[in-house]
Amino acid sequence: MTPDDVRRRILAALVRVAPEVDPETVRPEAVLRDEYDLDSMDFLNFVIGLHEGFGIDIPESDYPALATLAGCEGYVRAHTAPPPASRGSRPAHRFEATLQWTPQDGSAMLAHVVSFTGRPDLAMSAPPQFHGDGTRLSPEELFVASLASCQLLTYLALAKRAGVAVARYEDHAVATLAAVDRGMRITEVVLRPRIVVAPGGDAAKARALVDAAHDACFVARSITSAVRIEPEVVVA
Repeated sequence: MTPDDVRRRILAALVRVAPEVDPETVRPEAVLRDEYDLDSMDFLNFVIGLHEGFGIDIPESDYPALATLAGCEGYVRAHTAPPPASRGSRPAHRFEATLQWTPQDGSAMLAHVVSFTGRPDLAMSAPPQFHGDGTRLSPEELFVASLASCQLLTYLALAKRAGVAVARYEDHAVATLAAVDRGMRITEVVLRPRIVVAPGGDAAKARALVDAAHDACFVARSITSAVRIEPEVVVA
């Protein structure tokens, strides 16, 4: 791989998280997070892009070496990708939940509690279609909610980078649970975001960011169900 190829792939990873960046103007010694106002999620996406572009594992302790374009180029040159069988995982963050269930009678038998450190417990059950408690949230509802939330958060991050002022964002997401291949699974999720941009905003750019957000959404990238997005973008 030539030095030009290395630089091109690094800049592609940068543009993916900061669409407003002109690759031709990136200075080798400029601190990327300061120069382009990258937040923690932006930088993590950038590191993931480097991992995918070069096939190298980048531990969090090495992140400071990636502060500049020149630093990224030097890091890539110094770390050749190991053979596929020996590659480790990409940069990782842990998310934990604790679940508690005790035997009960009647419709309450499926009720359980999910706990998260330092936050309120979440009362859950099966959905009413499967004899659960309709006053509690179900795993299926949390599944569709996590996709919609991830799409929103990723969109807002990209919109900030692209200079698109979002005045309001609403979504009505629907997941379809169906029998497929002798079993039940969520076959499709439809997101219907309605995005209102500030007066004078660029509706075309705002619409393009919907697809970019879907491509970058952690949750969407982690599932096999089809995700269809039917956005409506209006200028206030």
